[in-house]
Amino acid sequence: MESKEITLLKKALERQKKARIQAEKILEAKSHELYNTVHHLKQENSKLQHLLDEKISELDGAFINIVDPYVVMDLKANVINMNNSAKDFLGYDHTKNKINLSKLVHPNDLEYTIK
Repeated sequence: MESKEITLLKKALERQKKARIQAEKILEAKSHELYNTVHHLKQENSKLQHLLDEKISELDGAFINIVDPYVVMDLKANVINMNNSAKDFLGYDHTKNKINLSKLVHPNDLEYTIK
Protein backbone atom coordinates (compact mmCIF):
# COMPACT_ATOMS: atom_id res chain seq x y z
CA MET A 1 0.00 0.00 0.00
CA GLU A 2 1.08 3.50 -0.62
CA SER A 3 1.80 5.78 2.28
CA LYS A 4 -1.04 8.06 1.20
CA GLU A 5 -3.53 5.19 1.46
CA ILE A 6 -2.14 4.16 4.83
CA THR A 7 -2.48 7.73 6.10
CA LEU A 8 -6.11 7.90 4.89
CA LEU A 9 -6.94 4.57 6.50
CA LYS A 10 -5.32 5.64 9.78
CA LYS A 11 -7.34 8.88 9.75
CA ALA A 12 -10.54 6.94 9.01
CA LEU A 13 -9.76 4.53 11.84
CA GLU A 14 -9.08 7.42 14.21
CA ARG A 15 -12.41 9.07 13.25
CA GLN A 16 -14.21 5.78 13.88
CA LYS A 17 -12.54 5.43 17.29
CA LYS A 18 -13.52 8.99 18.24
CA ALA A 19 -17.07 8.41 17.01
CA ARG A 20 -17.28 5.18 19.02
CA ILE A 21 -15.98 6.91 22.15
CA GLN A 22 -18.48 9.73 21.67
CA ALA A 23 -21.33 7.23 21.13
CA GLU A 24 -20.29 5.35 24.29
CA LYS A 25 -20.34 8.61 26.27
CA ILE A 26 -23.82 9.43 24.95
CA LEU A 27 -25.00 5.92 25.74
CA GLU A 28 -23.56 6.12 29.25
CA ALA A 29 -25.24 9.49 29.87
CA LYS A 30 -28.60 8.21 28.59
CA SER A 31 -28.22 5.05 30.66
CA HIS A 32 -27.54 7.13 33.77
CA GLU A 33 -30.52 9.37 32.99
CA LEU A 34 -32.75 6.33 32.52
CA TYR A 35 -31.54 4.82 35.80
CA ASN A 36 -32.33 8.07 37.65
CA THR A 37 -35.75 8.29 36.03
CA VAL A 38 -36.58 4.70 36.97
CA HIS A 39 -35.41 5.34 40.54
CA HIS A 40 -37.54 8.51 40.74
CA LEU A 41 -40.59 6.70 39.34
CA LYS A 42 -40.17 3.88 41.86
CA GLN A 43 -40.10 6.42 44.69
CA GLU A 44 -43.18 8.21 43.37
CA ASN A 45 -44.98 4.91 42.84
CA SER A 46 -44.19 3.94 46.43
CA LYS A 47 -45.59 7.26 47.69
CA LEU A 48 -48.74 6.84 45.60
CA GLN A 49 -49.19 3.26 46.81
CA HIS A 50 -48.88 4.46 50.40
CA LEU A 51 -51.50 7.19 49.81
CA LEU A 52 -53.79 4.71 48.10
CA ASP A 53 -53.45 2.28 51.01
CA GLU A 54 -54.33 5.07 53.44
CA LYS A 55 -57.42 6.08 51.46
CA ILE A 56 -58.54 2.47 51.10
CA SER A 57 -58.13 2.00 54.83
CA GLU A 58 -60.19 5.14 55.51
CA LEU A 59 -62.93 4.06 53.10
CA ASP A 60 -62.99 0.54 54.49
CA GLY A 61 -63.32 1.95 58.00
CA ALA A 62 -66.17 4.20 56.95
CA PHE A 63 -67.83 1.40 54.98
CA ILE A 64 -67.69 -1.04 57.87
CA ASN A 65 -68.70 1.43 60.59
CA ILE A 66 -71.56 3.13 58.75
CA VAL A 67 -74.89 2.45 60.45
CA ASP A 68 -76.97 2.45 57.26
CA PRO A 69 -77.10 -0.59 54.98
CA TYR A 70 -74.58 0.00 52.21
CA VAL A 71 -74.10 -2.22 49.16
CA VAL A 72 -71.50 -1.93 46.40
CA MET A 73 -72.58 -3.55 43.14
CA ASP A 74 -71.45 -3.75 39.53
CA LEU A 75 -73.46 -2.55 36.53
CA LYS A 76 -75.34 -5.84 36.36
CA ALA A 77 -76.49 -5.49 40.00
CA ASN A 78 -74.13 -8.21 41.27
CA VAL A 79 -73.08 -7.47 44.84
CA ILE A 80 -69.38 -6.77 45.17
CA ASN A 81 -69.42 -5.80 48.83
CA MET A 82 -71.87 -5.01 51.58
CA ASN A 83 -71.53 -3.88 55.16
CA ASN A 84 -72.95 -5.73 58.17
CA SER A 85 -76.00 -3.44 58.30
CA ALA A 86 -76.87 -4.44 54.72
CA LYS A 87 -76.35 -8.13 55.53
CA ASP A 88 -78.71 -7.83 58.49
CA PHE A 89 -81.25 -5.74 56.56
CA LEU A 90 -81.34 -7.92 53.44
CA GLY A 91 -80.76 -11.21 55.19
CA TYR A 92 -78.06 -12.20 52.69
CA ASP A 93 -74.30 -12.56 52.88
CA HIS A 94 -72.44 -11.98 49.62
CA THR A 95 -69.39 -13.90 50.93
CA LYS A 96 -71.43 -17.11 51.18
CA ASN A 97 -73.55 -16.85 48.02
CA LYS A 98 -73.49 -14.66 44.95
CA ILE A 99 -76.24 -12.08 45.13
CA ASN A 100 -77.84 -10.17 42.30
CA LEU A 101 -79.93 -7.31 43.66
CA SER A 102 -82.25 -7.31 40.65
CA LYS A 103 -83.46 -10.74 41.81
CA LEU A 104 -84.54 -9.22 45.15
CA VAL A 105 -86.71 -6.52 43.56
CA HIS A 106 -90.33 -7.19 42.64
CA PRO A 107 -90.61 -7.47 38.83
CA ASN A 108 -93.04 -4.52 38.72
CA ASP A 109 -90.46 -2.29 40.43
CA LEU A 110 -87.41 -3.43 38.47
CA GLU A 111 -87.53 -0.71 35.79
CA TYR A 112 -87.95 2.01 38.43
CA THR A 113 -85.10 0.55 40.50
CA ILE A 114 -82.71 0.49 37.54
CA LYS A 115 -83.28 4.18 36.89
